[in-house]
Amino acid sequence: MVSCDSSAGRAAFKRALDERKDFKTSEPPMRRPLVRLIGVSKDLSDARVLEALRAQNKNLTDGLEHEELEMRVVRRTRGRTSIMHNIIVELGPKIWQRLCDQRVRVGYQVVNVVDQSPVVQCFKCMGYGHTARICRAEERCGHCGGAHETRSCPPASKSAPPSCCHCKGNAGGDAAHPAYWDICPERQRWDRIARQSVQYC
Repeated sequence: MVSCDSSAGRAAFKRALDERKDFKTSEPPMRRPLVRLIGVSKDLSDARVLEALRAQNKNLTDGLEHEELEMRVVRRTRGRTSIMHNIIVELGPKIWQRLCDQRVRVGYQVVNVVDQSPVVQCFKCMGYGHTARICRAEERCGHCGGAHETRSCPPASKSAPPSCCHCKGNAGGDAAHPAYWDICPERQRWDRIARQSVQYC
């Protein structure tokens, strides 16, 4: 599988390969968008969360066909407190457009819904496009860029300002942020690439 920085680059690459008879090209199917529900009670099951999104938020779901309301919980992440989770949900483009940046009812709660980046980051090497489970690269710390796990970062390094392992070598680039920072230039570049394969409308 090959990824390109832009749709123009992808089209040029595809044309070049199509000219050769020994290559067969195809584009992967578009993926569905993701949202993050922030601060949902851990007690609610995935099925209950999805049912609540559909049933308790009629103002956002009215007029949509049954297949446009299809959604699935992808994963849960730690919330701000031990009794809350953030829930990542994959859904269709129309319901994504209606839910993003809204407050929704889930059980007895009202929670914020935000767009979730489709980019995948490895927390072993801090690289993009793969996970730690399949990573063969050297370990790199997300805080200081050293050759150790982020959670094992020495106290001396933790008290120092962060240093992004992606931005350190870039001339004139600001590396004073962790490698997992949402607005790291390298992460934003990978985010743009990942979003090209998501169907938002």
